[in-house]
Amino acid sequence: MEFHYLFKGILIGLSISAPMGPMGAMVIQRTIHKGLPSGLASGGGVAIGDTIYALIAGFGLTFISSFLDTHQFYFRLIGGLILLFMGYKMYNPSQIQTFKEKRQRHNNLFTDFLSLLLLTVSNPFTILIFGVAFTGLNIFTSTQNTTTLVVTGIFLGALTWWLVLGFLVDTLKAKLNVSFISVINKIVGILVILVGLIALFSVFTLD
Repeated sequence: MEFHYLFKGILIGLSISAPMGPMGAMVIQRTIHKGLPSGLASGGGVAIGDTIYALIAGFGLTFISSFLDTHQFYFRLIGGLILLFMGYKMYNPSQIQTFKEKRQRHNNLFTDFLSLLLLTVSNPFTILIFGVAFTGLNIFTSTQNTTTLVVTGIFLGALTWWLVLGFLVDTLKAKLNVSFISVINKIVGILVILVGLIALFSVFTLD
């Protein structure tokens, strides 16, 4: 049996998800403001997005890969603009004024899920990361079953990370006061805006 590939996939999923980038920052911010379900839905969107790229890299779907590479200008442009908008909303001080109301408001979990899914797939560079990982595991010369195990492991690893992060933040948020949450909003907002600016800058440096 080749179930050790499943374990390797889980490690890849964890290692790719764990670094705290804009996606992680947004999951934390939504968990604090909207509650655990919103955070888990957002994290699930990131996990599915990563899994989509893992499928493309693992099964050598060259047509899709070529399409993403050809149209990466538009992916980066749209992704960068969305990040700027979301970063502004996070930084905006008016967000904290409705903090208590947002905690109790019914959230559209599908929108939370879809927004981070789209942001994740708007970065075609992710497929290169999985390509490197699969090359190191020699996946490209392995069986289809092996690749399926690795991709499944990547999804499980990524999903596990977002579940742990969501529950951890949800547990700790009760100890956070409004002032501290306001600071978190500003830091996360600035981070997301910077990433959005970098994405937009990269649009004009494409060959």
